[in-house]
Amino acid sequence: MLSGAAFWSYTHRDNDDDGNRIRELADLLIKEVALITGEDLDLFVDDTKIDWGHDVLEQIEEYLQKVTFFIPILTPRYFKSGSCRKELMTFAQTAESLGANELILPIIYQDVRGLHDDEPSDPAIRLVKRFKWESWTGLRLTEPGSPEFRTAVNRMAKRLADVLEDVEESDLTSPTRVDARREFQSVAEVNEDKHEERTDPEKGGVVDDLAASEAAMHELVTTMTALATTTNEVGEIMQEGTVEIDESDGAGRGFRGRLAVLIRVSKRLEVPSQSFDRLTAEYVTMLSAVDRGVQIILRLLIDSPDESDAEQGAEFVGALEALITTWRSVEPSIVKFESQLATLEPLGRAIRPPVRLMRASILRMKDASVVFDGWEELISRWRAR
Repeated sequence: MLSGAAFWSYTHRDNDDDGNRIRELADLLIKEVALITGEDLDLFVDDTKIDWGHDVLEQIEEYLQKVTFFIPILTPRYFKSGSCRKELMTFAQTAESLGANELILPIIYQDVRGLHDDEPSDPAIRLVKRFKWESWTGLRLTEPGSPEFRTAVNRMAKRLADVLEDVEESDLTSPTRVDARREFQSVAEVNEDKHEERTDPEKGGVVDDLAASEAAMHELVTTMTALATTTNEVGEIMQEGTVEIDESDGAGRGFRGRLAVLIRVSKRLEVPSQSFDRLTAEYVTMLSAVDRGVQIILRLLIDSPDESDAEQGAEFVGALEALITTWRSVEPSIVKFESQLATLEPLGRAIRPPVRLMRASILRMKDASVVFDGWEELISRWRAR
């Protein structure tokens, strides 16, 4: 049987607060897999971290191609951790693009608000819902030596062992190029023969992905521009509020005067904050639609020896780089905007609803925009081929 590894993603605070039981669960699972398969499953945890500053996509592809399971231990605190969210978003999105979804094994350690909603607003939670998870919310309250706990560990270990066996039989260790070529060939056949797509009618295929990518790419720039306009509108309202507070203080109205200003500002922010939230949701949806097609095309360009592909690739890459540049130019103002909102939230209850709505929207946007890092790395590999 093929040997593998597990990347254990969790917050240290959760582990400390639960008496080191998250780490102990990892050890028990690894030992159970070894008992079932007779092979050791290496555990990447704590001292094995991703170097986010250099070739991160290549690192994660390497992990996944070595049959590395990504096991996020999900709790409310997990989704508030920037590093954990980045691990989750990047690993999961890369696994999907490689056709290796079975290597992602989320464990729901403590129930998370929004996880059972049909359409969660948080993109990280929405991404988790695409994978088959294990619920540990009740089991974490039982003793590790109890039959119930041991049976659950055994069930999860068997799941990992089954995936290892399936991978060995199907040669999933090289899904990146084989699946991409197969999908690209199906596109070529469709274009050449002008027949209907050879895909499952119940499931969107690569043609659908590429068509959605092309359409959404044009709309993304428009949405980014609209977001910038709305951000400026909110900034002006906040600036007006600052002036009004200064005037109120100068008139000696004290905290009552400040509260009155905050209530007025909150009402003014109601419509633009809702617009900001709507535009952010559109941005996340469109970026997700673009990403799959972009990854397919870039991987094909990296592998293609054809010079004509290189010429067409240059045009495609140029369009991508323009989109990335647009985001990079907007990103600093978004970060500044977020810090301004953070200073407003503690001022009073009246201002919190629109501020919290916009801060949650910004978090979704930043999470989704991790795909740009992956595109830049694939573009670098295409240029260096």
